[in-house]
Amino acid sequence: SEESRVIADCLDRGAIVPVAVTLRLLRRAIDEATRRGAPVVVVDGFPRNADNVEGWEADAATKGLDVRGVLFYDVPHDVLLQRIAVRGASGERDDDDAETARRRIRVYEEATRPIVDLYARRGALLSVRGEGDVEEVWRLTKEALAPLVGAQEGV
Repeated sequence: SEESRVIADCLDRGAIVPVAVTLRLLRRAIDEATRRGAPVVVVDGFPRNADNVEGWEADAATKGLDVRGVLFYDVPHDVLLQRIAVRGASGERDDDDAETARRRIRVYEEATRPIVDLYARRGALLSVRGEGDVEEVWRLTKEALAPLVGAQEGV
């Protein structure tokens, strides 16, 4: 599909996917999760820049979404680069090379870090230390999300 080509091109360049494409995909996924009865939907990796925030907040407001917080995994850049190198060596993703990783971090610092700071100022940021192993990070994630999803919904 055209969306797939746009996304693949952005991944190859280490760029952010256009907000209109991302919002269409998110809306489909959220609608499907709602149809299946999901009480909570966690959106991963979004919003990533000011354009994303503007589009996401406008879409959430018009669709009546109850956005309860923004989950942020706080991981030092050297740990991220190491993880990307390991994943690249495994062949999991074609775009996991050192040059693309450095571009991703540069894009993050320029475009995404200000968004993290915005949600922190609003008191909506749930920061999770993300440099541990998968089990530890999952445990910390559940602890961070528990107050938002409530005991009856579980995590």
